Amino acid sequence: MSAKPYTDKPVLAMWLVSLAGVLVLVAHLAAALKYSNWCWGFNHYYFLEDQLIAVTIGLGCVLCLPPVWAALDRLRHPKAKAPRASRTKGPSPQAGSAPTTPSYHADRRGLVTDVAIAAAASVIFWLLRMPYHFLGDGRLLIRLLDQGNWFRPTEFLDGCIHFAVLQAGRALWNWDGSLTYAAVSVAAGFGYVLAALRLGRLLRHHFLVTAALVTLGTVQLFCGYAECYSLATAAILIYMLLALEYLAGHRSFVWVGAALVIGVALHAALLFLVPSYLYLAFGHARARAATAPSPDSSFVAGKDLRRWIWLLTPLVLITVTELAASRPWRPGRSALMLLPPFRDQLGQYALFSWKHLIDLINHQVLISPLAWIGLVAFLIAFCRDGALKHSPRFRFLLAASIFPLGFNVILRPALGGSRDWDLWSMGVLPYVVTVVTWIASQSGRRPEARHAARVLAVVGFFHILPWIAINHSAALSLDFFQRISYTNPLWPLPQVASSQSELGHFYLEHNEPDEALTRLKRAVEADPGKARYWDALGVTYIYLKQYSQAEAKLRRAVELDPKDSSAYNNLGQAYVMLGRPSEAEAAFEQAVALDPNAAAAYFNLGKLY
Repeated sequence: MSAKPYTDKPVLAMWLVSLAGVLVLVAHLAAALKYSNWCWGFNHYYFLEDQLIAVTIGLGCVLCLPPVWAALDRLRHPKAKAPRASRTKGPSPQAGSAPTTPSYHADRRGLVTDVAIAAAASVIFWLLRMPYHFLGDGRLLIRLLDQGNWFRPTEFLDGCIHFAVLQAGRALWNWDGSLTYAAVSVAAGFGYVLAALRLGRLLRHHFLVTAALVTLGTVQLFCGYAECYSLATAAILIYMLLALEYLAGHRSFVWVGAALVIGVALHAALLFLVPSYLYLAFGHARARAATAPSPDSSFVAGKDLRRWIWLLTPLVLITVTELAASRPWRPGRSALMLLPPFRDQLGQYALFSWKHLIDLINHQVLISPLAWIGLVAFLIAFCRDGALKHSPRFRFLLAASIFPLGFNVILRPALGGSRDWDLWSMGVLPYVVTVVTWIASQSGRRPEARHAARVLAVVGFFHILPWIAINHSAALSLDFFQRISYTNPLWPLPQVASSQSELGHFYLEHNEPDEALTRLKRAVEADPGKARYWDALGVTYIYLKQYSQAEAKLRRAVELDPKDSSAYNNLGQAYVMLGRPSEAEAAFEQAVALDPNAAAAYFNLGKLY
């Protein structure tokens, strides 16, 4: 007597995967009923209309169900036989081997198609780019870029690229900092989507792999998001693709090292990929030399000097890059710190605290609602399945996943509080690639694996949809930023102060000085030791023609930061309006002495004379 359909293991697994997807979407619905900063990974639907929320989440839940996909498969292949739910026990002989075809690189038509799709995705990124850059360091970085204060010889490669693009765009099309970020973000998105498409072809699951990767929250970085991580994120996926191509015999090892060097030069966080590179250089090469004579055997034995140079050169370049860019001899230069285990002097929480756990869960859900569950399943399967355990491909993926995961758990921003989603999203991408590669390797013989890939993409799409809608709308973006920034229990006071300051600049630029004054007062209250908040408050008082108040605030700014040329220039303007020209002259002269390129101070000094 045959087993009942719903007790068959593959069918049961499909329904369990569907249940996980539905529960995540229902959590989004629950978070939409009442806004809470404790659920910042789920609450984007709160800002949409109630009817739209119900219809969208309902559709997502329906698309998670196995019968729906069975019906869609019958529509696509009406004459094909339905796949059998049961399967034979034991690993397939192909488990763990790279599912590639000999014509992978010879498929010119496929490459052209992928480039065309990536170009179309870039157009979509451009149309969906963010109109206002509140989150992260957005508006602050744009102002620095517009002022020409970005480029330094020790800046990371990402900053140098943004500066170079700004200079070219300004010369040709009169670009500003915002358009520069949009252009670089969209270009990075082109590289990311193209790498995702190529990875799908390499794994012989073009649609499923690509759909899972382009529905991550990370894709927000390619919609004009003003931060320094879009190029580095694309570099991670390109590095993973090149490494998997190398393991499949399609790519030279030199390409992998070059991709890693460029990635680390773009941003130091990509150092978490170095252990996976060391596995390819030592572990994988040693295993190949032990099993059969091959060109790599001389590489392991050290007989081929050129191969050793190929290995060591990327590591030397990475070391030099880090020493030059991070300058560890300067106290407080590093942007990353370890979370203390139990006691935290600098921020809101410690490593073993419930606030950290809540923050970590929200972050994982925000970037990929289900991939972290897939990673747990992969780790269990890796320990139990000999084919996975002895596969060079999955050994590499394990190394590429574990260290970025540790990066997410034990490191934090310099502010000492909750993590920024954008920087820490780079630590999620490697293990998402691991999960989709594992699912793709199993989907040929396990229908539940193919269904898991579909649910992963469906939940990711309906998760990121309202987030993109918020960032694309100026009104929703402003409302969202105000809610997450004011009295956020997961943010330390310096982070709250920074967000209030950005809102103050926004309202001042939009001719709402009273609202700007309120926001900047909150910034000063939250972090009274920051000179730039006092400076902005003084400028606002000048705008309101309250010159005595402006003088007091600007004097406090120059006391806190005697090297701030802009604050001295603003103080000089306050003195002018108070009818004290000699003091104004001294302030303008000090501004020029601190910054010989301070054009505004020269202009004000000339007017005074």
